[in-house]
Amino acid sequence: MLLLDSFLYNGEKDMLLMRLMNYNDYVDKFIIIEGNKTFTNLPKKKLKIDEIKLDKRFNIFLDKIEFIVYNVNTDNAWLNEKKSRSEIIKSDIFKSCPNDSIILHSDCDEILRKKTLIKIKNKKIIGKTFLLRNIMFSLKWEYPNLAYASITLSKEQILIDNDLQKFRLEFRNNPENHYNEEIG
Repeated sequence: MLLLDSFLYNGEKDMLLMRLMNYNDYVDKFIIIEGNKTFTNLPKKKLKIDEIKLDKRFNIFLDKIEFIVYNVNTDNAWLNEKKSRSEIIKSDIFKSCPNDSIILHSDCDEILRKKTLIKIKNKKIIGKTFLLRNIMFSLKWEYPNLAYASITLSKEQILIDNDLQKFRLEFRNNPENHYNEEIG
C-alpha cells in the first residue's frame, strides 16, 4: 500500500514547498499536474513546474515527484479543470502502485495537518472529504464558511470512475463523506 498525494499546480511555489515539507514523511509519491495553458486556454510563456526542477530547495523531493503536463484543448475552464484532475490515472506512479493504495487529491494550497496524514496512512480515513478553513488572500480575514475540499480515495475507486472533480463535488455535497475534525 502506498499513499499518493496528487494535486493541481499553477506556480504556488512557496505553498508547494510547505506542502512537500509537511507531507514528505507520510506520502510515498507526489503527482503534480499542470496545464500547458491556463484553464481558460490562454498560452503560458513557460511551465511553472520547470521552475521547481531548477530551484535547489526542491532537490530533496524530486525523486518522489512525477510531473504531469495536461494539454489544455478547449475554452471551457471547468472542463479543463475536470480533465486535468483525471490525468492522475495516466501517471506511471498511479499505474504501478498496488490496488490497495490511497490517493489524496486536492489543490496545492489545501494542506492537511500531520495528525490527519497519519490517520490516512493508517487507512483510518478513506473515501472522505476534509473540512478546511477558507482563508482568502490574507491571514487576517477568513471567509465565514468552512469548505470541504481535499479528498482521499482508494485506487479501486478511481479505477471504477476516474472523474476526480465529480468525486470532489459529490463528497462535498454528501455529509456522510465529511470528515469533520478541522484538519487544515
